[in-house]
Amino acid sequence: MNSNKILIGGLLGGVTAFLLGFLIWGLALDGFMKAHSMAPAGLAKEEPLMWSVALGSLAIGFLFSLIYGRWAGIKTIQTGATAGAVIGGLIGANSDFLAYGMYNMIDMTMVIVDIVAYVIYGALIGAVVGWWMGREPR
Repeated sequence: MNSNKILIGGLLGGVTAFLLGFLIWGLALDGFMKAHSMAPAGLAKEEPLMWSVALGSLAIGFLFSLIYGRWAGIKTIQTGATAGAVIGGLIGANSDFLAYGMYNMIDMTMVIVDIVAYVIYGALIGAVVGWWMGREPR
């Protein structure tokens, strides 16, 4: 696959991840997460470091773009969303079950809801990257 296509796919995936992260965890699940989190006061920053959030979002965008463009040959919205849901769910399960097993910070309800959120997050990022990978140049 063309390196420019992977580069742009990574950027599109990263922007999508950044926006979805804000919508899902910053708005939709904010109160729920606070109710199901036992994190000590001061753990979360008053104001997040947006450059760091953006870099993390770009990392997941490039992960999807590399997988889809270099190895999996995913080129449709539907296939991208399906693969993205699996990738997102596995990433969420990894981080949430590790956190649940090692720290007194979240309860099992939070683990399940967060994994579902990661499935949705991954599916939407995957759909965007899959669409881009299948897009024909004009």
